[in-house]
Amino acid sequence: MTLRRDFPSWYILKGLLENLGAAVVITSVRNYIRTIRYWRPHIVVYPNASKTTPIIEAFPRSKFIMYSGEGGESKTTLNESYFINHPDHYRRMDKILLWGQNTFNLMLEIAKEKGQEDLSREFSSDGRIEIVGHPRLDVCRFWPTTQKGNNRSIGLAGHFFTLNCFDGRSALHFAFQGKRHYENMDAEVRTLGLYLDLIDFIVKETNFNVSIRPYPLEAPKQYFAAKGSPKGEFVNPDFRGRINIDSSLDFASWASKQDLIVTSVSTLVTEAYLLNVPVVYIDRLSGNYSLFCSRNDVNRILSEIVPQAGSFEELCTFVREPFKVPLNKSKINPFWENYYDLKHTESFLMKAAYIIHHEAEKGHHDSLPIIPLSFLKRIDDLHFYMACLRNPHHPNFNYKEGYHNLPFQYNEVIKKIFCESINSI
Repeated sequence: MTLRRDFPSWYILKGLLENLGAAVVITSVRNYIRTIRYWRPHIVVYPNASKTTPIIEAFPRSKFIMYSGEGGESKTTLNESYFINHPDHYRRMDKILLWGQNTFNLMLEIAKEKGQEDLSREFSSDGRIEIVGHPRLDVCRFWPTTQKGNNRSIGLAGHFFTLNCFDGRSALHFAFQGKRHYENMDAEVRTLGLYLDLIDFIVKETNFNVSIRPYPLEAPKQYFAAKGSPKGEFVNPDFRGRINIDSSLDFASWASKQDLIVTSVSTLVTEAYLLNVPVVYIDRLSGNYSLFCSRNDVNRILSEIVPQAGSFEELCTFVREPFKVPLNKSKINPFWENYYDLKHTESFLMKAAYIIHHEAEKGHHDSLPIIPLSFLKRIDDLHFYMACLRNPHHPNFNYKEGYHNLPFQYNEVIKKIFCESINSI
């Protein structure tokens, strides 16, 4: 589970399942195997298909449900294609929850291309696969309405994974991994240069502040050059008081405070739109259009949804007048329906919770935990402490209960979704 991508929606799913009477624990890369092996859960729900083997081996008597953290993908990056390459693991699954019809269609297509006609027929008939919807969109759709107030802000979405890796690996580390990594780094440098020019314009020529949201695989604190400063201040005095580095776990709480979001082509456009925040792309201006916008089918579609700034002057105009940024609804509506199942208005996470709960009610193992959950949490306290000693960047990717601050809105979202679900019955 990627902390700043997956955690908010999984926390809400946890709350919904608890309202249905389940005992639920959220794990991370640090402790998921230990928790499965010794707590022996009746059901394991996980977001990354490539982890299927160690998860099943940890306690084979559990039921297993995969709900992808990146589900609305193109054919070349489809997470669920793992089960086509490992049909034995597919038949071991109890449920595979998809974001949209397009993912299911791609699974059928890939299976047929690989000569697995029998597996393709199983996909359509055995009931393991269900289309649920994009889990992270619930955070935005049910986010409490907030007033932006007088603090006007332009949001810049970071995409600096190689320049500012979440676990502290250096740019040189990635440069020597091969040409593709170097090309990505070169693109990041061009984007960074454009962002710095834009920040300079915003700070000097407008009354807006700037808020930067680091990519989920970045290290947010590394944006501050004054390492160890209790105030985390920028060295550049012009930036102080005008630039905020977002450290929240979820996109919604940050995006809802912005007047405009500037970004490279990104799936965040859907979440921003649901929060009524306009978006403008800078790939043509940064020189990255051919690299990012034609990388796969999803990026090609996304690149046509909101405008690409054609010049720095046009970008500055959008910053001054965010309300004039257009949105291509003729492109976004079919994309939403096919990739994210957004033709439905009910909660995707509530639908997932009901499916998971129903699987538990159908029957489960009767093995008792080897180690109680309360004791496993104390063990994890020690492992978390040691992990942070080894690498201070550990909390950038790995959730720890009690360490990461959770906004009160999460519980409001859970309450709102559950109440709407009960009222619709």
